[in-house]
Amino acid sequence: MCGICGYVDFSPEEPDVAPVVRVRDRMTLRGPDRAGLWSGPGAALGHRRLSIIDLSPNGDQPMPNEDGTVQVVFNGEIYNFRPLREILLERGHRFRSTSDTECLVHGYEEWGEELPRRLEGMFAIAVWDSRKRSLLLARDRFGEKPLFYSRKKSAFWFASSLQALAPELDRLTLRPQALDHYLRYRYIPADSCIYEQVDRLPPAHTLTLDEKGCRIRQYWGPADVAGKSSIRSSREALEYLENALRRCVADRLVADVPVGVFLSGGVDSSAIAAMTALASPEVQAYHVRIPGNDELPHAQAVAGKLGIRLNVDSVPAESWELVKRVHSSFGEPFADPGCVTSYLVSEMARRHVTVILSGDGGDEVFGGGYGETKRECRYRFLRRWLPRSFSMVLSRALSAVPGRAAARVSRVLDFSQRAAAERYRLKHDPFDRLGLNPYSSGMQRSLDGWDALSSFMQAWTELNDEDPVRNIMWTDIRTRLPGEFLVKVDTMSMAHSLEVRCPFLDSELAGTLLSIDTGLLVNTRDSKLLLKKFTANRLGRQPVYRQKQGFDFKVERALAGEWGPLAKNLIRAEKDTLGQVLDADFLTRFCDEEWRDSARLQVAWRLVCLALWWRTAPNVTTG
Repeated sequence: MCGICGYVDFSPEEPDVAPVVRVRDRMTLRGPDRAGLWSGPGAALGHRRLSIIDLSPNGDQPMPNEDGTVQVVFNGEIYNFRPLREILLERGHRFRSTSDTECLVHGYEEWGEELPRRLEGMFAIAVWDSRKRSLLLARDRFGEKPLFYSRKKSAFWFASSLQALAPELDRLTLRPQALDHYLRYRYIPADSCIYEQVDRLPPAHTLTLDEKGCRIRQYWGPADVAGKSSIRSSREALEYLENALRRCVADRLVADVPVGVFLSGGVDSSAIAAMTALASPEVQAYHVRIPGNDELPHAQAVAGKLGIRLNVDSVPAESWELVKRVHSSFGEPFADPGCVTSYLVSEMARRHVTVILSGDGGDEVFGGGYGETKRECRYRFLRRWLPRSFSMVLSRALSAVPGRAAARVSRVLDFSQRAAAERYRLKHDPFDRLGLNPYSSGMQRSLDGWDALSSFMQAWTELNDEDPVRNIMWTDIRTRLPGEFLVKVDTMSMAHSLEVRCPFLDSELAGTLLSIDTGLLVNTRDSKLLLKKFTANRLGRQPVYRQKQGFDFKVERALAGEWGPLAKNLIRAEKDTLGQVLDADFLTRFCDEEWRDSARLQVAWRLVCLALWWRTAPNVTTG
């Protein structure tokens, strides 16, 4: 894990490296072990290194080829670097290190811009080719590693960290569409940025920059997963998963530093812990105890079953100050409540290990869909047996009946007849549920014609499968996974110089599961069927078939209690700043209301996180 940055202006002279050094050294936590710099006519590259494989100076970056015409900086890990190295050796390339980075140097010489298609791993890569006077940027398929860039006339910047890059840019203005997406869905889209002057390279894309211009290309998509699997039965699927997870975990255990595993007690982390303990019996697990959401007994039971040591920490009682510290790590507004526990468990793990394995990606790859896939199966059943007109009449009739049970059935009948995008908006957008328009008149004009669901719909239609469950899986992989969950994982772990590896995020595994019969993954009663069967076979039914509590700090509960006055004071204190984009009367009314229902508490948390971000952001204007 590292931090990379660079500057390109295609000048015949070497650029001033002082700005590059400043960007590089703002990323010290991403790479505390060593710092590297290269400059040549028209370009400069910077690198901060967290040493994982080949700890010697031979693994330092920027890393050149033999004659220095190719320079590479790289953040992440290439899990298939050993077989790639053998191929490159057979083709006459010479290696001076055992690092995975050198495979990128010679891989680029051999395959050029097609290199990323051959890589299995998590990565953000930059290759400067002085012969072609071109820059190649590439990001991994799932978006595990961030990569921001900014282009203004002839000057081009890129960096792993937005916080490191932003201070070097002359003028920053807020991107209205990114802010709207954040407020409605609690994160910035994976292909956008909060600033107009900065973009994020989308996952599974490359960017080529030369004196002719800038070209962005997708190198992995629906065509790479369609019809990939011949699995037809649950037995075949379990056999495949056994072999696949053995390989995925073994690949991610390769390191010259200590490796551990996160263990929340849920099915995803338990499956990874089981396979990690099988490959490395001395591995230790790490868990954070959350007040009011105690999963510790379940994590202890799994660790005991596996015979591994479980290290435990707790969320402190004075957690409001912790929230402010956690959010200072984000370069953009971010409101996933799981960031608090991710921050703490990363902090604890880093005292013992440098690399950690995690169960992130299990929901997306195995058809969990955060409950959406299971609900889609139920809606499909209702649509098959109840005519639309009858469902809508019955839904309206039940909505008038007192009681929660009638209201719940009415909502299910109503949702069963709605399009997927409309269901997503109604479920995840608290402003829509409350009928609130929070924006100032200027912001409303900026958002005219914009729909915050556009990234969701783009991913849905990109796959456009006849099976809605498969569309949900692909949409989650392309939207919430890289935009929200992997941002949380990367940012919180890098705050402590910890590398997190996710065995479920393997392109071969994901491609296979996206192409099998979704009936092997989900039905009307449950989701992630395959992973649960696999894990139950190893650990028994108790850790798997129980009510899931989640591993998030209960923000809504805290805001409805002792955090409420603190949050209102923060929003009021930042009213002038927030008022640049939000309606002042809306802010006043909202802070005067009681925050009791879930939708209002979600709005409150998003406003709190926005205020905390704006306090630490560079001088940013609203256009």
